[in-house]
Amino acid sequence: FGLILMSSARKCLSKALMKSLGLVWFLLLGSFTIQSQEYTANIQHFDVEDGLSHRDVYCTFQDSRGFIWIGTKYGLNRFDGKYFSIFSKEKHGLVSNEVHHILEDSEGWLWVFLGNNIIRKTGLFQVSFLNIYSGEVKTFKERFGDLALFEPNQIYSAISDDRKTVFLGTVDGRIIRFQPENGFKSIQIENGQIITLDYISKEGNIIGSNEISENEAILLELDALGNLIWSFGNGINYTQIGQDKAGRRWSFERKIENRVNDLHFYKTKSPHYLQPVDLSNISPPGGWQAGIGFGFYHRTQDDNLWYKDDKRFFVFHPEKGLLYDFNKDNLEISKNFIHE
Repeated sequence: FGLILMSSARKCLSKALMKSLGLVWFLLLGSFTIQSQEYTANIQHFDVEDGLSHRDVYCTFQDSRGFIWIGTKYGLNRFDGKYFSIFSKEKHGLVSNEVHHILEDSEGWLWVFLGNNIIRKTGLFQVSFLNIYSGEVKTFKERFGDLALFEPNQIYSAISDDRKTVFLGTVDGRIIRFQPENGFKSIQIENGQIITLDYISKEGNIIGSNEISENEAILLELDALGNLIWSFGNGINYTQIGQDKAGRRWSFERKIENRVNDLHFYKTKSPHYLQPVDLSNISPPGGWQAGIGFGFYHRTQDDNLWYKDDKRFFVFHPEKGLLYDFNKDNLEISKNFIHE
């Protein structure tokens, strides 16, 4: 089984916030295979009455100890499966109470990205650090002093890999890599491009995108030194989803024609080619026209793809078909933005 929270916002600091009316948790029992189709969804709803600090939820994160951290409009929440503990600016020294993104490094420090403004191509973020063992909170200056190669308000996007190495994309066209044992290393991107960091591939390369305009984004793959390995873009808005167990990197193309969003899937066949995927064998509820606040996610536990928008939430795989429709039995899910 697995405990999952899904989100309609991409994991970068520059995208618009998605708000939720409380939290919906899913305990999914059974394996997602097209053969069995035996699933059970146990849904629990948590709100301010249960101890959550605010109804507007911006992000969630599970740390290496298993605790769930929830970033809200007012405070950072730690959930142990039964109770919420709240960390705030007033009581614990967070730089701000608006928590938008959370990562963990290999020393057990949470990188808590905070701020009260989100403007494209500018950072306007601050970072607090919270130790998952002691609960100690530090500012950026208190933890690193003058050792950092940047100011926290230069951060544009942030991700970490399986070894908890932290990667930061900055507004001046750099990628900053942080490992506690090695400190910070600055990687200059070709042409000073501002990169949205999406994930680190199984090969150790940086997968991201460069947003040219509202309707166009170029897919990018960079090596550990920041050298461009591969890029793809032809005037279309491509978005990265993730890499499956077979090493395929899933992306989708969002077409906007007459205000209708048509979604077309591609999988990376080789480092220099995107292979379209036939979706004719899948008939999701409402078709493939994206709704408000839509999002796609690759879940590594079952290696399937998850979709949600303001009305639908379902699990599918382009090669296996539609696997589970949450709304079929649990209509209240559509009222919430779902966090991963």
